[in-house]
Amino acid sequence: MCVLPVRVGPRRWRQSCCHRGLPQCVQTRRAPLRPIGRSPGGGPPRTSGGVKLSGLRVVPIGRISGLLTATRDCGLIHVSSIGATGRRHLLEALRQARRAGTVVSFDPNVRTRLWSDLTELRTAMRAILDVTDIALPSFDDEAALWGDADPQSTLSRLEHAGVQEIVVKNGAGEVACSWSGRREILPTPRIDRVIDTTGAGDSFNAGYLAGRLVGLPMTQACHIGQQLAGIVIGHYGALTPVDALDHVRAVVQTPANISRAVHVHA
Repeated sequence: MCVLPVRVGPRRWRQSCCHRGLPQCVQTRRAPLRPIGRSPGGGPPRTSGGVKLSGLRVVPIGRISGLLTATRDCGLIHVSSIGATGRRHLLEALRQARRAGTVVSFDPNVRTRLWSDLTELRTAMRAILDVTDIALPSFDDEAALWGDADPQSTLSRLEHAGVQEIVVKNGAGEVACSWSGRREILPTPRIDRVIDTTGAGDSFNAGYLAGRLVGLPMTQACHIGQQLAGIVIGHYGALTPVDALDHVRAVVQTPANISRAVHVHA
């Protein structure tokens, strides 16, 4: 389970939507690249490093006090891949954060091997959807766990669960979006150079949330997510050189985007 609190200005992001903007509040810095072994298929050595987000922290969930401290005064909390342990504390921390104005995003990132009982897994998923503002599922996961026939079925189920903003990723297929019940389908650009799809979903999430944090409309934020995922899958191990991200960074750091203030659910 991964919990990433992001401090993006005042915690009342739900009302003020990025008062200061992501580029001013989550600073990036270069980290040295160092080999960590050979890539699959005999490719070039894999490296660690690249972009580190100093505003992001992975939060342990074993103690409620630590969770409450870590998630206090956050504009956004992103949760990915819940496990069978610790979720009671997580749910309480998310409830308190939302009451204070924090937006919660959730990528189910289903890992059935972490659960001995799929019924319990489905129950846990329903519970966290109750405290979710932005859902970022992958269709293959949802089809396997819930039997969804297509991404539109996933949208319908999550809308029924009360989630206001939903983006269903579907690999190279179309992205299905829903915003307060209004739906849109976006084609995914063709990527000619695919080396390793590790981290494609997480990269889309990062680009999408970055776009939303600087006030971009849902469709434009989706385009940023697609661009970022397309860049990442062109490198081994989801480890992308910093300069490869310059174009995406420039989009979210455009002054017009930073200064735009729109309500996330307006």
